Amino acid sequence: MAGHWAIKDTMDEFISKYSKYVEVTGKISEKELNELYSKASVLVRFGFDERGPGMGVLEAMGYGVPAIVNEGLGSKELIRQGENGFVVKDVDEAVDRINEILENPYRFSKNAWETSKQLSWENHKKVDRIIYMINCFNKASLFNENYSSFLKN
Repeated sequence: MAGHWAIKDTMDEFISKYSKYVEVTGKISEKELNELYSKASVLVRFGFDERGPGMGVLEAMGYGVPAIVNEGLGSKELIRQGENGFVVKDVDEAVDRINEILENPYRFSKNAWETSKQLSWENHKKVDRIIYMINCFNKASLFNENYSSFLKN
């Protein structure tokens, strides 16, 4: 597991239970993080009542790494179930979905990467421009309606 934990006691408890199976890196550099993403087959991210998409899921998809998240994460909104990852209820379901991804890694990886391309800053700017143009059109229409009503009276 890469990164640091918000609550040190929780991290210590996790390490004491699972260090035989999982290595917890603690804080790592950007270079080390990029190396991990390059080697990863799947990102598993559990959290509770977190808002927003979560950088880890977005970054992983940018490397073509599909994600498995639970219902408690805002990043569940990025997941197209069974295409670029899975939203799961518990650890047992996560294990089943990891195996499913590993049975067809190319398809999941390609879909994760395609998702990340759609979420680029360039596409975000395009959507912003479209929204701006729609708002301008709506304001102009509203103005024309009000102006027409004014002229009739």
